[in-house]
Amino acid sequence: MTVMPRHVAYILASLSAAELDILPWHRVVATDGGVRDRPIDPAGLSQSDRLRTEGVEISQGAVADMAKHRISLSSVPGDVRPGKSYGGRQTDSSLDRRVRGG
Repeated sequence: MTVMPRHVAYILASLSAAELDILPWHRVVATDGGVRDRPIDPAGLSQSDRLRTEGVEISQGAVADMAKHRISLSSVPGDVRPGKSYGGRQTDSSLDRRVRGG
C-alpha cells in the first residue's frame, strides 16, 4: 500500500467532529515524530494530550521514542467498510467514500 503524506493530511483535515471522535487520528504523526499541540478534537484535546493518555511520552513537541511506537502499514486491516463495527463503534460511510476515493 502506497500512502502519500499529503493524502493522509487531506483526509484528516476533512474529518467531521463525529469522525474525529471515532477514528484514532491522533496516532498519525510526522515521520520525525512531530505532533500538534493545539486543541483540535471535539473534547478540546490536542494530539499530544491524546497520545499522553495512551502512555506515549512527548518531548519537545514530538514522540520521544518513535521506534517503540511505530507500526507497519501492513499490520493495519485492509477491510474497513461502512457500517462495520471497530472497537464497538460504527464506521461512517462518508468517511469511507473519502478514504477510498468514492
